[in-house]
Amino acid sequence: MDLTRALRQLPVGRRQAIVMHHPLGLPVPDIADAPHVAPGTVKSRLGRARDALAGLPREETHHG
Repeated sequence: MDLTRALRQLPVGRRQAIVMHHPLGLPVPDIADAPHVAPGTVKSRLGRARDALAGLPREETHHG
């Protein structure tokens, strides 16, 4: 499954948190400031997003 399609399956808050934290490299406090949520909420969203993404089927890649 490609990353864009996988991210679209997440609720908006979780998707925003995971994109702001991993590809953009923003720390949790900065992410919390954007939608005005508590840092604990951001941490929860990140954890739940990671769990959801880890549970998605992976596409096989063939080398050769």
